[in-house]
Amino acid sequence: QHRPPHPAPAWTRILHCNGQAATNRLDYSPAEIMTLADSATRIRICTLGDETDCVESFPEAFPIQMLRLGYRISHNNGVFCDTTCVQSTWAGSQLRLGHLWSTCSPGNPDDAVLQGTGLLYQACNNNPGLHLGVADGEVCGWNSYDDPLEVFVDAATTTAAPTTTSTIAVTTTTTA
Repeated sequence: QHRPPHPAPAWTRILHCNGQAATNRLDYSPAEIMTLADSATRIRICTLGDETDCVESFPEAFPIQMLRLGYRISHNNGVFCDTTCVQSTWAGSQLRLGHLWSTCSPGNPDDAVLQGTGLLYQACNNNPGLHLGVADGEVCGWNSYDDPLEVFVDAATTTAAPTTTSTIAVTTTTTA
């Protein structure tokens, strides 16, 4: 299992959903999320309320670059991320990494996903793969549809935090 070399002291939640029926998923406006992403280097996706059941992108890997543009974070400018790509882009348990790969390109990378016109994460052709929509009633889950999830960036907030925002501290140890 790969571990990013320098964990951030805190993560700012930008999105949350408690299954497919979830509404009001964004913790910030799309513009604020892209601004936070500008000062972030990584993205973290976790089971809601469980800071140990997560995947985390490597620093400056394509997911944070795509979020800065408001694009889908599962694809690199619209190009799918297979198992080899996942291993070089994300850290986490093998179980969760297995939910991330995809083998199709779902369309334009510049879908306005933060406005709810597409999926923020789409592990297409991966059953069961991570699917995460921004719009009310969209899919939300490690296994395609119905899991409670949170998405974080490793950046401090620059605006007043909404009441639904949470920040989790991350402590890791490294062995030589």
